[in-house]
Amino acid sequence: MSRFFCLFQNNSLSFISLLKVIFTDFKVVNVLAVCNMPFEIRLPEFTKNNRPHASYEPELHPAVCYRIKSLRATLQIFSTGSITVTGPNVKAVATAVEQIYPFVFESRKEIL
Repeated sequence: MSRFFCLFQNNSLSFISLLKVIFTDFKVVNVLAVCNMPFEIRLPEFTKNNRPHASYEPELHPAVCYRIKSLRATLQIFSTGSITVTGPNVKAVATAVEQIYPFVFESRKEIL
């Protein structure tokens, strides 16, 4: 029985690989980017200073979720300085990073 199943799977994969797939009508609906700040970020302080837009639940997720409604962008800000940005297009993502930089800079961890 298992031998029959393996033969069946192999034949079906061979058939699929023979098909030529062509994308004729598509659009980009989301862009994801990752950037790294040259410093670490104090997340509780960042959240307190940016409360209406930022939410931080360390028991659920290790990052602050920061939403910019005007750009329709969401940023996940990690204590390591890594920021993941999701937005509708490249311009919105780039603008979101430019807008968030002053806020994360004021909550940076000082290097001893």
